[in-house]
Amino acid sequence: MDQPLPRESASLDPEGIARLRRLGGDALIAKVLTAFLRDMPARAAAARAALRARDSVRLAGALHPMVSTAWNVGAVELAALAREAEHAAKAEAWPALFDLVGRTSATVAAVCDALEPLVQRPAA
Repeated sequence: MDQPLPRESASLDPEGIARLRRLGGDALIAKVLTAFLRDMPARAAAARAALRARDSVRLAGALHPMVSTAWNVGAVELAALAREAEHAAKAEAWPALFDLVGRTSATVAAVCDALEPLVQRPAA
């Protein structure tokens, strides 16, 4: 797990992983990344479903935990998008939400693709 993040993952701040390493070493990194990979696609799907239903409360509820979860792994672009979408959901800004939720979902997929190899690598 001591390998650097892939170069193509510009939306990931390596300080997120470094912060996790300082707090709990490779075991914490593996635990947090495994949870991220398991939970974030489901949260993105829940956000899309809430958007289709135009349920602003459910939508904000799906987006809120994405902000801190993304921040914890250094996915700063995802955290910012989720925060912006959460605020738009609370304001029921539906036109903006279609774009924001779409971009958030795409960014979740990209971040998962970038983080998955870190979970699969053995500790150095």
